[in-house]
Formats: sequence, structure tokens, C-alpha cells
Amino acid sequence: MSYPARSRFWDRMYRGTPSWELGGADPVLVATLDDRGVRGPGRALDVGCGTGDNAIELARRGFEVTAIDLSDRALAMAGVKADAAGVSVAFRRADVTRPDEAGGSYDLIVDRGLLMSLFGERARRAYARRLMRSSGEGSSVYLYQWELPRPPRSPSPGWCATKVKGFVVAPGEIEDRLGYVFEIEPLRRSIERTDDPGIRRLGIAQVAKTSYWLRRRPPDGAPGGVPASRDG
Repeated sequence: MSYPARSRFWDRMYRGTPSWELGGADPVLVATLDDRGVRGPGRALDVGCGTGDNAIELARRGFEVTAIDLSDRALAMAGVKADAAGVSVAFRRADVTRPDEAGGSYDLIVDRGLLMSLFGERARRAYARRLMRSSGEGSSVYLYQWELPRPPRSPSPGWCATKVKGFVVAPGEIEDRLGYVFEIEPLRRSIERTDDPGIRRLGIAQVAKTSYWLRRRPPDGAPGGVPASRDG
């Protein structure tokens, strides 16, 4: 699917209220920031920001916030919300998987459900590279994704489809893609029945709604250092 086509697809999702919109900032994100005393100043990036609730929360905490999404409709709604909240957020349309977009280095990155929505291995590898390039030593990342609760006993059509089409992340995928660059701390995991029609069509009845806190490891050569990227 081309960039413009994907943008139109997500615009259609925001003609109503998508299921992932909470009407406020992610409560696990808020509690995690509170528990760790995370505040600005600093630079923060919200990828797949939707209508901006998490980006606004970061701006209220003193961060200089860039928030990106593919949906012009969602970004327009986010701008209205930020104005009403009296905060400044740089909302813009960008694709985190494209090497020339979402550039810069950030102290905090938030992804609430973007990785799981990326279709195909190429997009997910590009996402992981961007996350690494957009973070420096000591940077933190908050992730919330829907995972398959466990690997299947045998490869089912649903399991195979997730490898190509997205909708969820596979068990261990976060660790496999990011664990050699980030220290990964699971925060909350809730296995729930899903009524999402796209996931149900794959024969998947339950998902594990999981939040993580990631901390960038020291660079290669430093104590405890790791390679900057498995892909080079």
C-alpha cells in the first residue's frame, strides 16, 4: 500500500472514534511517568499519535514534543485538543518507517499501538531502526502493543498471517527486535478476548495487551555496550 493510500486508510478510521482512542492519555503511561518522576525539559516523540492525548500529556510535563501520524484528520483533531489544553505540540504527518522522516534524537519516545499496526517484515525492521536512530544513550521508550498470548502448538493460518499482515505482535517479538539495544521492562499484561474483526478473521480470539518500558543501553565500547543495530 502506498504512502497516500495508507494515509487515506487511517483518515477513514477517524471518521468515527477508533477503539484505541481512550479520551485521555494512556493511564499506564501516566502512572509510569509519575512513578519514575519523568518530566521535561527534554525532547519527546509520539509515534502514531492519533488525536494527541499522549502528546499533550508529555507537553504538560515540560517536554518539547513532536507527534507524528499518517492521518491528516487525526492530526487536525489533535491540534484542536492541544490548543484547548494550552500546550504546544509539533504535530505533523510522517511515516516512522521512512528513513527521511521522524528524524532527530529524543529523550523519550511513546508508541501506543503503532508497531502492531505495521504490515510486513520490511516495515517492522524499518520501525526498529528508526527507534534506535531516534534515541540516544539513556533514552526511554514506552510501548503498548497487542500480542499473541503464546506461540501456537502448530503454525495456524492466523499465526502465519500475523507475520505478513500485522494486527498484533508475536510472542517475544519486542525482545527479538529491540532487546539487544534496549533494556526491556514489562509493565502490565492483560490477556483479553478481542472483538476486533481483523484479528478475529485470522482465527485469533485473545490478545495480551502489554505495556513495556525500554531504556537505551550504553553504546558499543562502553561498559555493558551493545551494537547500535543488528542490521548495520
